[in-house]
Amino acid sequence: MTRIAQERAADERKKAAALAAEQAKLTHAITISQHQIDLMEKMQVRAHQVLEELKKRGIQKVGRDKISKLEEEEGPLDYESIYQEFQNIQRKEKEQFEIKKKQKMNDTEIWTKAKKEEEKIFMKSYCDKHGKEEVTQI
Repeated sequence: MTRIAQERAADERKKAAALAAEQAKLTHAITISQHQIDLMEKMQVRAHQVLEELKKRGIQKVGRDKISKLEEEEGPLDYESIYQEFQNIQRKEKEQFEIKKKQKMNDTEIWTKAKKEEEKIFMKSYCDKHGKEEVTQI
């Protein structure tokens, strides 16, 4: 009789261990699912923020869709396409800034060179007129 009781106790411990392992897996899966839901909610909030930022900049379309239409639609926004468009716009703005910066530097270099040339011409004309007098006085 004791042997049968021992086997039953061992079977019950195995079943309890298997049940505990299964519960741990389910708890882990629920935690992961909750994190994914939180991430999706944050992505939707960020998508709305990006749309607002684009509207402030005067941009009316994201890809083929109008921003106003996207905001009116119920349901989740396509975060990836919205954010990709936002990054493209930022890249273009940065390129335009760099072009303007380079242009200003070129304009400054041209102005500096022209100024040096004017000084050179002035000095040469002054030396031609008064150079001999200055040398004789020294």
